[in-house]
Amino acid sequence: MSALSRHDEALRRVLETLYAEFHRPGFLDSDPLAFVHRFDDPADREVVALIAASFAFGNVVTIRRAVEAVLRPLLPHPAQCLRETEPRELARLYRGFVYRWVRAQDVRLYLAWIGSALRAHGSLHAAWQQVDRGEETILPALGRWVGVMTAMPSSPLRERRRTVIRKSGTESNLPSGARLLLTSPEGRSGCKRMNMFLRWVCRPDDGIDLGLWNVSPARLVMPVDTHVLKAARTLGLTRRRTADLRTALEITEALRRVCPDDPTRYDFALVRPGILRLRQMLTADALTCD
Repeated sequence: MSALSRHDEALRRVLETLYAEFHRPGFLDSDPLAFVHRFDDPADREVVALIAASFAFGNVVTIRRAVEAVLRPLLPHPAQCLRETEPRELARLYRGFVYRWVRAQDVRLYLAWIGSALRAHGSLHAAWQQVDRGEETILPALGRWVGVMTAMPSSPLRERRRTVIRKSGTESNLPSGARLLLTSPEGRSGCKRMNMFLRWVCRPDDGIDLGLWNVSPARLVMPVDTHVLKAARTLGLTRRRTADLRTALEITEALRRVCPDDPTRYDFALVRPGILRLRQMLTADALTCD
């Protein structure tokens, strides 16, 4: 690593302090990653990680309820269950499921895609390996992987039609809820949930993250939601105000200066209690600038 500027060295000290305090299993309870740690089989962990990340929008209580409801019919071994369940059999499950913009039809199709990928490739990681060309970041591979996943056989299940009436009176189609559960970086989306999933499965097994996939953590992109964005602005990692793809890349690049081999290292520590501690530290002038 080249010598850091005074600002980046101070930033590294702040982030490492937060990491030491909060990157510990005792803080998992309020994170959707806690669901994955209920399972021992790597095949189950991989599948549950994708489900938990996909539904990680809303508050902690509603996220927990949604993930529990999705996992319940798949227990005790979600990966095996989805691998052995044909799409037509999923049509009997999740009746009445509603979580924000997700409906039962969306959940069934989303799970059918996962099951088809497991049957075709053996694992979600194997499907990833088919499309990963080793680019500087994981974003191009993520776009191709989502494309492969959402093209998996799902007959007789179909996408739910969603529309919106514009001010002009015209009707426009919206992505189905199933597609929104597997976001792609092809647009402006910061892909917070997919980047979080990739952090979980690609970073080393350290009691928090899982170390399931053979993908370099140096290629990961920071998962950015409103909380992380606020912390990033406070730390001077970005001046942008929207959690879109450009902002995620800007924050990642700033963190790469501090930790080039693992730019998402501080993600877990920054959220929830870490944000409160960060405010205290910065109030005490822990971060000084050139």
